[in-house]
Amino acid sequence: MITPDQTPEPPSLLPPVRPVPRPYRRRVSAWRTSVIGLFVIACFATLYFASTLFIPMALAILLSLLFTPMVRRLARVGIPRPVGAALAVVLLIALVGGAFTALAGPASGWLERAPINMAILRLRLQELQTPLGDVREAVRQMTEAASGGEQENQPPTVIVRTEGMVDSLMSGTGIVVTEVALTLVLLYFLLAGGNLFLRKTLRVARGRGDRKRAVEIFRRAETDISTYLVIITLINAMLGLLTGLAMWGYGLPNPVLWGTLAGVLNFVPFLGALVTAVVIALVSFITFDQISFAILPPLTFYALTLMEGQFVTPAVLGKRLTLNPVAVFLALMVWGWMWGIAGMLLAVPMLATFKIFCDNIPRLATIGALLDRR
Repeated sequence: MITPDQTPEPPSLLPPVRPVPRPYRRRVSAWRTSVIGLFVIACFATLYFASTLFIPMALAILLSLLFTPMVRRLARVGIPRPVGAALAVVLLIALVGGAFTALAGPASGWLERAPINMAILRLRLQELQTPLGDVREAVRQMTEAASGGEQENQPPTVIVRTEGMVDSLMSGTGIVVTEVALTLVLLYFLLAGGNLFLRKTLRVARGRGDRKRAVEIFRRAETDISTYLVIITLINAMLGLLTGLAMWGYGLPNPVLWGTLAGVLNFVPFLGALVTAVVIALVSFITFDQISFAILPPLTFYALTLMEGQFVTPAVLGKRLTLNPVAVFLALMVWGWMWGIAGMLLAVPMLATFKIFCDNIPRLATIGALLDRR
């Protein structure tokens, strides 16, 4: 007999739920992975073919994060954000324009005197090249003896003259000017808009807890990124200043040019310091007669970069803002292949920005841990 407490449940009209078989789960997982892989490939292809559009966007976003603390402090004083953004853009134009005006003359002079400087460099290195010259002469004589003088009957070689360096630079001036204009305009709107993206995110968020969490993540990530960019910029500027002072102390011509080159190329780890050291070594060998004294400027620059990379930067940034060297090298390879020199300069700041966002978002913490140096 069924008691009142044991009332039978009405029969369900829906079919019973069956467990999903494992082969089906594997097919769904493989399909999802393939879609994600195709999406990533499509993103990289778009970034590659539309580099003229995306390079100004990336540069403007990084510059906005760099100048955001300045605009925010001006807003606290009472200056409206649009006016503060305009002042930041004007300051950037003044700094870059002044540096370009001051360095354009020496840089163009060195480019024009490149053939003469290379001839002087060969004369300076005659002491080191004498044994190598003897070896090359012996190899040439052995080659002529083995060929039996047939090289004299060789047909004349046709030399095709390609476009010069100056012509190549002038041909891309229009593209560079357009990218600079797009960068400045987008930078102004990003600085003037302030927390526009944060407000949009809060509108999309459902609950009060999600909104609070979004504000915390955004504020923390923005603070960390701004701190990283400001510190890296100051460290590179200090390295450039010390390099310029050292080159001036050694009597190297145009020390401001080499200091600026060292500070700018230091945004590219590994390769930037190597290129700067090679350039300083070449200029030093051209300038000084004694090889023993000409070695001192590149050695001094190497000591400065060693102190900066091993002691100053880790001590100032701390362990939480360090990057995995393998990830840095891969980023330099990928972005350098896609965007050239601009990509190599932006690779590390973009990688650090991505890592900071991953560290502040719980779902992406694993990726942030992979990019960490520890």
